[in-house]
Amino acid sequence: MNEVFSQYIHCFLHPWKSQETLRNLRVYNRDVDNFSNLELAEDRIEKRIQQTIGVTWNESLLVSWFFSILQLFYVLLGMLLGLEVFSSYVGEESLFSPFLLDAQVKKIIYIFLFQGVLFPLSFWVSTTFWTLLIKSFTKLFEKEVSSPQEVAEELVRTSLTSHTFLIIPILGPFLFKAATLIYIFAGLRKNLDMSVLQSILVIICPLLLILLMSFMMVLMLLTAFAGL
Repeated sequence: MNEVFSQYIHCFLHPWKSQETLRNLRVYNRDVDNFSNLELAEDRIEKRIQQTIGVTWNESLLVSWFFSILQLFYVLLGMLLGLEVFSSYVGEESLFSPFLLDAQVKKIIYIFLFQGVLFPLSFWVSTTFWTLLIKSFTKLFEKEVSSPQEVAEELVRTSLTSHTFLIIPILGPFLFKAATLIYIFAGLRKNLDMSVLQSILVIICPLLLILLMSFMMVLMLLTAFAGL
């Protein structure tokens, strides 16, 4: 577990270097495999670098889940303290009775527990979306990659080590979202060797999809109203 956490933090602290190392390792092993068809398979295997770099999907999920639960704990603690301070200032005859405050506290706890339980699902949705998106652009830009699916998964799970920012109270969620885009940009540049323009296009693609869907919904509503 210490090794997993160490690799996770290393990718978090060195996103550009980690992505470049993953690419160099992949290119080296590919060149070894293609060096000579006459070379014995055992010799090629010995020359391949078997060093473990980065984290697997499950490892990335587990460590990211830990940071997510820690962030939820921060928020829950802050809200409970706020309610406690608020209840100390209101009187017994206030509209905000202790009973209502207790009910509100229970509601908040249930909501945050539900968010914590659903984190693996949201993590899977996020990784699947970005993997499909990056895989599509990898093929579109004709990058020399033997397995676009594997490289895209590798890039995404390494980029999501940005969950580490969630340990920072208040600003953690914002830093996490901003860092995720920067880490993915680093992966596109260093791991897939995309140009700056190509990488920016991949990053803003979700926004373009949202705008396109919004435009289509507005157009459908206008068409429906016009038909009335």
